[in-house]
Amino acid sequence: MDSPEIPKMTDRSNVRNCPSVNKDQRIQTKYPKKLASSFNDKKKTNIVNPTGEQYYVTTYVPDTNLTFACLVCLCFIIPLGFVAMYFSISAARFYRDGDPKRGERKATCSVFISLFSIVTTVLVIMAYVLWITFKTQNKRELGQTSHR
Repeated sequence: MDSPEIPKMTDRSNVRNCPSVNKDQRIQTKYPKKLASSFNDKKKTNIVNPTGEQYYVTTYVPDTNLTFACLVCLCFIIPLGFVAMYFSISAARFYRDGDPKRGERKATCSVFISLFSIVTTVLVIMAYVLWITFKTQNKRELGQTSHR
């Protein structure tokens, strides 16, 4: 008794009749499954069309701190904020393209640039406040010594 032949995923005739193929799980599906996302990791479904047929590829894109970089751009040093946003967006692109090492490195650079921008802004503001305080203190001391 011969068992019935099971069609393989590599058969193009079988793939053409199916609207989508989930290559990770080797299951043919009609529509992409709803994705349950967690807080830190986001799942992104891309439609891939390498040879004319469409299938869905799900990639996991961790948090690249884009909102943090945007906050730095709006509230702190603007040029460093733009640099941090560039690194964050390029990190998401590397994660999406399947290069998590470079994506993680770019995301880390984005965080360090953002933190450097915040610390620099706080130090500059503190130095300015101290300078104004010492300046007014010296004026008061000079005013008190001239009246005596």
